[in-house]
Amino acid sequence: MIQLSNTAIMIVRPDSSSIPFDVEDIQTRIIRACIAAGETESWIAGDISLSVEFALLSTKSRFIKESDLNHLIVRALEDSGYPHVAAEFKRSAPVAPPSDLPVNEKSIRTTVAASLSLSGEKLETIVSKVEAALRAIGFDRCSPRLMLELARQFRDRETAVLPPLALKTHPLKPGGDILLLQQSDFRELGSLNLKDLFAGGSLRLYGISRLFPALRIDVSFPCFADAMELSKPVSELALLASWNRLLSGIDELCEKADHFCRSEELPVALPLPLCLNFREALRFAAEYMNCTPTTVTECIRGVLNDFTGALERKPFKINVD
Repeated sequence: MIQLSNTAIMIVRPDSSSIPFDVEDIQTRIIRACIAAGETESWIAGDISLSVEFALLSTKSRFIKESDLNHLIVRALEDSGYPHVAAEFKRSAPVAPPSDLPVNEKSIRTTVAASLSLSGEKLETIVSKVEAALRAIGFDRCSPRLMLELARQFRDRETAVLPPLALKTHPLKPGGDILLLQQSDFRELGSLNLKDLFAGGSLRLYGISRLFPALRIDVSFPCFADAMELSKPVSELALLASWNRLLSGIDELCEKADHFCRSEELPVALPLPLCLNFREALRFAAEYMNCTPTTVTECIRGVLNDFTGALERKPFKINVD
């Protein structure tokens, strides 16, 4: 996936190391928990993992402890009506405690610098405060977690503790419909432009799940260029002049989906989160725009920044094939 903005979430492990949040890894772990719990509706893994990612991206913090992330996933599963899957997920979560580190400037600096966005004088000031605090309570050794918690407190007392995240999941009723809306609903109610975009493969809408109501839309620039009969090589100017049909189609989907959800018995958080997947975008840049292998990523990044910037609703998640 190409990151269009600095929205990466970092997971802080018990040993103070950090790794990027990987929604596919979370989805795989939930699927394994479903299998272990004998739950056949393993499709919930996609909705739960996406709801967790949306909740994390909705906060200002870009760091979360691994234990807090696991707790968040367990809570999402329980709140969605799958406590047996939550129990299996919790059971399989790693719980190995980290080794204690000596309380000195070197160990504290290494621990804090690896997990917090601190450097220079600010880092040294916080290292000194953490060491002084640990010495004052008689600690010669302590866990990296305690060092990090103290560092966060000194860094920003008001925002050190991550507030409860507002998960947008909705429990399913036994025997109820899984989907709020299907693509066929928009084929009937959408404009002629939207119907053409669906028919030609330029847009594809996934069913809007009741578990995590969100708009998931596939966008195909190759199909759109073929439908518009754009001559190769397609210039950015030619694409910019013609993609208003795509933009209006996505805007229409957002508007109609929100309008439908307002009539639901159970309240749905609006506006619906928008997730876009640009299919074969890299191939489009190479074959349709004649971008070289060394410039294809940067080329499509610029195109997608312009495209998403022109949408009325900005996507919270963008995938690029």
